[in-house]
Amino acid sequence: AALREAQTAGLQTIDAQPRKGAEGLTIAFLHPRSTNGVLTELCSHA
Repeated sequence: AALREAQTAGLQTIDAQPRKGAEGLTIAFLHPRSTNGVLTELCSHA
């Protein structure tokens, strides 16, 4: 849901869809161009 909200708000994402990350988390990244130079990781225990 957070990734979809970020995309709807016009933020550039690195991941078009969430993917599996470490320890079974579902992850996605926001591009630093959209977050003042900060690479932002979205994590979920899905």
